[in-house]
Amino acid sequence: SLALDDLLAPHSTPNQSLTLSRLDPGVPLTNLDFRFQVLPGRLPRLLVHRGDLSALGAQLTIQNALFDPVSEQAAFDIAVRNLDLAAVFAAIDAEGLDGDGNLEGNLPFKLTAEGIVLAGGRLAATAPGRLHFRSDEAKELLAGSGEEVEMLLRALEDFRYDELSLL
Repeated sequence: SLALDDLLAPHSTPNQSLTLSRLDPGVPLTNLDFRFQVLPGRLPRLLVHRGDLSALGAQLTIQNALFDPVSEQAAFDIAVRNLDLAAVFAAIDAEGLDGDGNLEGNLPFKLTAEGIVLAGGRLAATAPGRLHFRSDEAKELLAGSGEEVEMLLRALEDFRYDELSLL
């Protein structure tokens, strides 16, 4: 339900609620719980006070994000906790790639006229884990690229890490 204070210039009180048990836009999103407010303006704007959801084993949180239909840009951060690498690799279905471990961090996004852009951010492992990459196709494509490339491919066949971060 949505309680609007005014229908001519639609706006609402803070902490309106939207909850969904599951939404599947290609990757299942579960336990969605959003608190928001419709702000008045030429066209109403949406202020997400806080949004929580689960995906790929992770808890994702968005806070204080303003979405304005008149503006061609919006920016918001998603805090990521307990992102399961095995679930990520299964979802992207990349041949020969698997692993395990959990990541956490912050991902800043920008909505532009061209689409959604990940504008930096960092995810880091919370504990040791492993990555496995075995691909005959990659070996064939990179054959003759040098000893360093061959050594990298061999290392990635069973790469165990104590620390891992993605920037």
